[in-house]
Amino acid sequence: ALAKAKRGDFSGIPALIELAAGDTHPTNRRLCAELLGDAGPASAVDAIAGRLSSGEPSFELTLAWSSVLMRRGRLSDVPIVLAAFEQVAEIRDADILAVHISECLESGYDLADPQDHRSFAHYRHAVLARCAELADRYGSDEVLLDAGERLSVNGLARRTLERLREPYFPCELRRRFECATGIDCSSFYNRRAFNPMAATALLEDFLKGATAHEDGVRCFFGHRIP
Repeated sequence: ALAKAKRGDFSGIPALIELAAGDTHPTNRRLCAELLGDAGPASAVDAIAGRLSSGEPSFELTLAWSSVLMRRGRLSDVPIVLAAFEQVAEIRDADILAVHISECLESGYDLADPQDHRSFAHYRHAVLARCAELADRYGSDEVLLDAGERLSVNGLARRTLERLREPYFPCELRRRFECATGIDCSSFYNRRAFNPMAATALLEDFLKGATAHEDGVRCFFGHRIP
């Protein structure tokens, strides 16, 4: 499925839904969820949204399916993930769902930890208020978002470049940029050590020569995802 998707053929991706649901090995489940989130056609991700909203998944699949939805970044999916999160909020490791929600809705960390709020009800109110604010800004809750902004390959490159100037660089940004563009970003690291100068040069070169990518469009290795 990955090899085909790199060539712009996404026909193998939907089969990963059943593969992840039927395989109890955490590595396989994680890899399926990552590829579905990065390259899943809209119909496949919509099917996952239906499964999550039905209350069907186990705790492990709740985490996996929520990560897929928030990696796509559609605003209307956030209440689905939020409701699923509330059902498992007392379970250890569930707080990763708040991180996914935060990465979709904001550039900061106000929504990244429910413990920063007086109760889960207050946290829920804050998330839904942010959703309403963004729906009003963009005129729809069907918009695709990344860090509270309309999804954009060039925007991701600029945000990644900005984070290089901060003390901690999240490797997830490198992975997402590489997935979207297909550009080899192995130069970000040299013998497992982070190399910010090489990363800066690569991103600046990309932005200098970047063509106008359509906002709100998901891409995988430079191919538009159907």
